[in-house]
Amino acid sequence: MKIKIRPRLNTGMVSEARRLGLDVSRIVDDALIQEVEAERRRRQADRGGDREDGDGTGSGTTAS
Repeated sequence: MKIKIRPRLNTGMVSEARRLGLDVSRIVDDALIQEVEAERRRRQADRGGDREDGDGTGSGTTAS
């Protein structure tokens, strides 16, 4: 499913993309997909790092 949005894009870049025959909607959609996937990976790595070896969990249990 697709929705219509009105992103604010650089006018010059949009004009150049159109002049070159590029599909701006597809490019924006692809970029959004890549950014969402990268953010999910980053957050997953952050959560995973918090659990490794009991560090960063705030559990108060540390090796002495």
